Amino acid sequence: MDKRKFNALLRSISTKGKLDPKKMAFLDNATKELLVLSIVRHRQPVVKDLIPPTCSVGDTYEWLHAMGYLYETKGRWFTFVHTSEQKIF
Repeated sequence: MDKRKFNALLRSISTKGKLDPKKMAFLDNATKELLVLSIVRHRQPVVKDLIPPTCSVGDTYEWLHAMGYLYETKGRWFTFVHTSEQKIF
């Protein structure tokens, strides 16, 4: 996914510049997977609500764990899955 399409998708699930959980819930799994793949490719934290069932089995994220996303941190509004390199405030 190119940067332009990624940004357009983020704008479509945002309200006033912040991600909207209600809008994220309406995304289909294929779109969520594209967003997660793009985020992981750039080694950024992933919002847990965006992770589709294809990347997870129950509460375990086998594919994300293999990519180094071993940590889960509760942020101000969302829970993030991230690598040890990132710090969530």
